[in-house]
Amino acid sequence: RNPNKWILPKWVRQKIEGYNKEQYQKGLRDPVYPEDYCYYGVEGNPHFTSLLRHHEINMLNMVPRPVRHVHFLTEHVGAGIDGPTALYLDTINSKQNYWGSSIMETHRDVVRSNSKTGVPVTGITLTRLLTETVLPGGHVMIKIDIEGAEYALLEEAINSTIFCKLVKDQGVRIDMVNEFHHKRVTGTEELGKRWIAMKGDKHITECGVQYSLGMRGMR
Repeated sequence: RNPNKWILPKWVRQKIEGYNKEQYQKGLRDPVYPEDYCYYGVEGNPHFTSLLRHHEINMLNMVPRPVRHVHFLTEHVGAGIDGPTALYLDTINSKQNYWGSSIMETHRDVVRSNSKTGVPVTGITLTRLLTETVLPGGHVMIKIDIEGAEYALLEEAINSTIFCKLVKDQGVRIDMVNEFHHKRVTGTEELGKRWIAMKGDKHITECGVQYSLGMRGMR
């Protein structure tokens, strides 16, 4: 496979270049590179817990490190409320790393998997994650693809005003890409209707977030 065609690394590279250009125009700092960033990943499926911990240790022991710091929040899911919740597992899409696991019982891959009992995980809001990891004047890149939970995650962040606080008050640049999942995947159209009614995208961009939708199109 040709790495030049990998969508996420290309997006990351473009955003780092954009941040460097922005900082240069302000005359504030030397350029930053991928190894200057900290990486935080959130993965709910316990199937991947040991593997991610292994990768975390390996990356932290690399010389030089590909990133400044890395930490996977295993058995955690992006959510609208911090605390205990349940993840319903996709058990049929092994080639896609069980990408249909969701906190929504109505998700099509959860239904196809006949997963009627969720596994216990911990929900984490975007507000908490950003508050605990972002430094003033920094650069944050956020990728969201969480099988229907994006609506509650982003609504909570809008209500907490975390985006505006970081961008307007602390001088943070936020680049965010989000993949919305609609009725065909989630099994309900109410989430999408609520998001449109509350003008969610507008609230995000008005805070100054560099916001785009989808990397490979909506599933």
